[in-house]
Amino acid sequence: MTGTSVLIIYDTCYGNSDMKRILNSLKRSRLRLVCCLILMAYPSLALAVSTLALLTAVFIAGFTSDKLFVKILTAVTYLTLALLGVLAVYVFSAPWIDSMNDRNPADSHDLPSPEPKGDSTVFH
Repeated sequence: MTGTSVLIIYDTCYGNSDMKRILNSLKRSRLRLVCCLILMAYPSLALAVSTLALLTAVFIAGFTSDKLFVKILTAVTYLTLALLGVLAVYVFSAPWIDSMNDRNPADSHDLPSPEPKGDSTVFH
């Protein structure tokens, strides 16, 4: 749903010559672009927040239950989610660590080249 709204907004901005001003105004500052993307992603964010609220309510109901079996199931579920969160951080942090350790000189456009240019070489 969010991807479709992005496509509709960009298609509208690129399709009409008057709407190109809107696209240029969105690109004028980073804050405007971030605010626009947050507004477009609002349905997904609202769904994520409501899912977390429901999950919290289920955990509270499970931990405050009188039944020992329900408390054990809730604790096992909580530990499983915590383990999955740790594994997700471990897996998704590996590309960042690799990119920080192995810098590719072709990707660094801001760093000056330590090699002299071929134009300054004098031949006798």
